[in-house]
Amino acid sequence: LQNISVKYQYLPSLAIDKLKIEFNSTATLPKQLLLYDINGKEILNQKMFTSTNELNVAHIPSGMYYITILGKNGEKFSSYFVKQ
Repeated sequence: LQNISVKYQYLPSLAIDKLKIEFNSTATLPKQLLLYDINGKEILNQKMFTSTNELNVAHIPSGMYYITILGKNGEKFSSYFVKQ
C-alpha cells in the first residue's frame, strides 16, 4: 500500500476497477467519502462504516479524480487517483 497519511492509505493510485481505502484501527468512524472529477463535479458521496473499504470505480470514465474524506470530528483528507 502507498502511505498517503498517518491515518489513511489507499491502493492503487492508478485504478482500473477498484480502489481500496483503509483507516488505521484508531480512526473514528463513520467517515464521509466524496469523489470528484477533474472539473469538480461530485461523482460519489457515501459513508464508510468500516476501516477497510473497496470502491468500485469500473463505471466511471478514465481520467483524474479527487478524493476527500471527512471525519465526524472535523478531520479532512484529500488526495487523487487516476482511473485507467
